[in-house]
Amino acid sequence: MIKSEQNYQFEATLESHQILLKRSNTKTLQLNMGKLCNLTCSHCHVNAGPNRRELISTETIANVVEWFSSTEISTLDLTGGTPEMVPGYKNLIRSVRNFTSSRKIITRLNATIIEEEGFDWVVDFLAENNIEIIASMPCYEPKNVEDQRGNGVFDKSISAFQKLNAIGYGRNPNLAM
Repeated sequence: MIKSEQNYQFEATLESHQILLKRSNTKTLQLNMGKLCNLTCSHCHVNAGPNRRELISTETIANVVEWFSSTEISTLDLTGGTPEMVPGYKNLIRSVRNFTSSRKIITRLNATIIEEEGFDWVVDFLAENNIEIIASMPCYEPKNVEDQRGNGVFDKSISAFQKLNAIGYGRNPNLAM
């Protein structure tokens, strides 16, 4: 194999600083559930939105579950769009919760989904399944949030966070947010 000049410089730099890069075991499987989202944020790196139809299939979810169960990977990190909008989301989580070895599950939550019609199940489902939540607000000022994420998003997010807090997220160490 021929090493590029750039690759050689990288390796030489590591060596000059006595740095040894060594691969370790995989600890986290991040699974993108698709591009469907109830928001159309100006900063979204996957360009997700309500009209996007690229979703992980139930067949792919089943394949991932089968493979994941045979690994020692300790964490499943679900992202998207809005993972909770994907039809196979709940079955995926239930399947992982039925593994013989416990796994940490993280969902990258767009909190406003909690306020959408038909998604009133989300708060209880996340808590019942001990799902760690990663959620964000781009700013504490409503105008800034709404400029990035759309009208009404600030108030919906605050309401959703209050519902999550009421059930124990952010207060109960077993419900990490």
